Amino acid sequence: FRSGPVYGSTNAPEDPGSGGGWANYGGAPGGGAVRIDASGHVLVNGTISANAGYTYAQWDAGGGSGGGIFITCSTFGGTNGTLSANGGMAGQGGGAGGRIAVICTDTASLPCAGQVPPAASRPRMGRST
Repeated sequence: FRSGPVYGSTNAPEDPGSGGGWANYGGAPGGGAVRIDASGHVLVNGTISANAGYTYAQWDAGGGSGGGIFITCSTFGGTNGTLSANGGMAGQGGGAGGRIAVICTDTASLPCAGQVPPAASRPRMGRST
């Protein structure tokens, strides 16, 4: 099996994720694209997700890749918020994670700088190869 080519921008991720492959029907769907362009403060206390889907029905399918989240604002914050662009699971392997970028024009008031841990890797579903 081969993975697809890398695409899109790391600094401005506006592309959705791509679907996983399977010869007959197609694999898990890719994640979506989220774009927030605010002139003021962006407060995230919930979940913003561009996660790929999962497929359990086709054990020979591949997982879709995570999508993109791109936020531009003056200031950014939140207390219990989550941004995620995880790859999906499928029988022949998981899809790659997507991309997340938060660009703030007022970096002096960015309390969460350097405090964004990567999401835990997802286990592989399906049979061993």
